[in-house]
Amino acid sequence: MATTDAISVACKQLGVGADVYWDADRTKYDDPKAPTTMQQAEAPVDKQRAELIGQMQAELQRTGYGAKAVLKTYKASDLGSLSNLQIKDCIKRLKGLPDREASA
Repeated sequence: MATTDAISVACKQLGVGADVYWDADRTKYDDPKAPTTMQQAEAPVDKQRAELIGQMQAELQRTGYGAKAVLKTYKASDLGSLSNLQIKDCIKRLKGLPDREASA
């Protein structure tokens, strides 16, 4: 047991299997209040994506256009699987359509 422990510590110091140890060990230099790099990267993207999906859904309601038609147009299984570019394109197209009440 001591041998395998020593080998694993030595390999860790050499960087062997660094992906296993990456971001798992904390040091005295880590700021516990600071978010990890993964959290920093995900938060703005998730917020932006949620806003885009919200805008698209608002335009769908305004125009009366169905989500199924959007999915068919972009060959997607659900609204969450659309890329941000597809969502932006959809919003742009929907903004060009008249309101549901105006077309009825």
